Amino acid sequence: MTIKQVQLSGMTGIFVANEQLGSGMDHSGAVMNAAFSDLATFLRNSHRQLQIVVGGALDQTVEATITDLDSVKRELDQGAAARFGRPVQAPVHQG
Repeated sequence: MTIKQVQLSGMTGIFVANEQLGSGMDHSGAVMNAAFSDLATFLRNSHRQLQIVVGGALDQTVEATITDLDSVKRELDQGAAARFGRPVQAPVHQG
């Protein structure tokens, strides 16, 4: 390639890039509006998603903890009954 061909191809590339940039700028407003609309929707709905994720995990954790504590109570009561003939904790009667 000669220097003139390189210059001509460079100028052609600049012209094409300039045209692409110009036509892209016409659509940039619509693209930005769509992006900000998506961001607003995300911010509006993110607390709902967090409630679903965190709430479900919290419910599972509480349920598992209660099950584990019930198992521990059962084990303690059975062990105490075997050792002492009575449960570890006596029931509280309210009058």
